[in-house]
Amino acid sequence: MLFLAHHTPDDFVLTAISEALHSVFRSHAPVTFESEPELISKLIAAAPALTYSGTRPLEHRKQQRELKDRMDDGNDGLVETEESRDALSLFAQITMLFKTVEILGQVLKNQYSTIQRVRKRELVDELFKGPLRALQDFYEFLGKNPNVLVAAIEESLKASQKMSLEEDRSKLARKLVGQLVEVITYVFVLKAAQSVHSENLMEDVRDVVKNNATMAFKIIELGIILDSPRSLPKDRLKKLLKEAGPNSIASRLIRAMVVNRLYMFKTSEADMQWLGTVFDVSMQFQHTVSYQDKGHKRLK
Repeated sequence: MLFLAHHTPDDFVLTAISEALHSVFRSHAPVTFESEPELISKLIAAAPALTYSGTRPLEHRKQQRELKDRMDDGNDGLVETEESRDALSLFAQITMLFKTVEILGQVLKNQYSTIQRVRKRELVDELFKGPLRALQDFYEFLGKNPNVLVAAIEESLKASQKMSLEEDRSKLARKLVGQLVEVITYVFVLKAAQSVHSENLMEDVRDVVKNNATMAFKIIELGIILDSPRSLPKDRLKKLLKEAGPNSIASRLIRAMVVNRLYMFKTSEADMQWLGTVFDVSMQFQHTVSYQDKGHKRLK
């Protein structure tokens, strides 16, 4: 598909990829993060706070590359034959979603100068909405089966015989499920952000977010902005955090993106001071992130 898109000016290829993306989870409206189901709020509240392991940004990026190399075994998760059932399995739908997002994003980034502006913004909009529709499906599944994940983890803890008290198992299970919900949400939002991460597309991204100013779209745009070594967008971060409200999935996503940036890029002293005030991140923690690359001893 990438080869075809590169060598043909015909809009047919773009349309085919876009329609394939739109067909996945099409019965669901995209998550907006303007509000969230009570169950999701409770699970997120039980999730542990984000922490930093102390890994230096350069070392972290090296580890990420090594992990990617180990996982790249030539198997992209796609099956060689069609599934026999009428509807695709959940695994097949997610695989199709991720692969289509990657392909369409690559086409858009590589061919941005040959695609009309209106068309580019239509494609950016679809690239944002695809993963958000999948999240809505996930949240609805949890709503219909509120205890299935907690019960499964509790049963696993019971079988391991590492926790004898039922109350302790239940508490830990809810914490793990809350963390799982947060990680899955972050992965899907990050997938949307990475698909259009290009300086050449930032004007189009801004216009798409302006026309669809949901919290979800704003957070995706934030993910693109934070994936760079430039100074933190302080006003935007502060405004979004206030708009998201405390203990919401949106505020957790914003904090996760900030922590991820600390892992990936050095942070200036001024930005660290600001984070300590607004995001309640300890200065000791932040100096551990920044100064290890400069030969300083790790602060205890």
